[in-house]
Amino acid sequence: MRIRQMDVRDLPQVMAIEEASFADPWLPEAFLCEIEGPLSHAAVLEDDSGIVGYTTFRTVVDEGHLMNVAVASERRGEGWGRRLLTYVIETCRGRGAIYLYLEVRRSNVPARSMYERAGFVEQGIRRKYYRDGEDAILMVLFLEQEEG
Repeated sequence: MRIRQMDVRDLPQVMAIEEASFADPWLPEAFLCEIEGPLSHAAVLEDDSGIVGYTTFRTVVDEGHLMNVAVASERRGEGWGRRLLTYVIETCRGRGAIYLYLEVRRSNVPARSMYERAGFVEQGIRRKYYRDGEDAILMVLFLEQEEG
């Protein structure tokens, strides 16, 4: 397994995972913005068979924002989501972020559990955040910077 930068050629596999993972999937154009954006970072996790998962996130000054993380349904429960999350945390920390924020559906208990195990805490609720009217839980992780 390796994590590398996402590129346009990855979009068919990324979109297949996205559409199988989310009730309101992103459009390919949204991923293009993340691939090309100066503050954005998009990465894929792959093995010899292809892309197993992906993540997109942004860093602005001292703040990181996890936009998206997903693993192919047949590969869930193997620790790949946690590996992608660790990659996001380490990259944000390396870019000087002090905080890492994310929104997660109130109903997405497996994702919320993964985030809590990584040290995220609930910061608030974004009422009717998703198109279908479901609330999002706003979570934050404080990224301690190592003294140099």
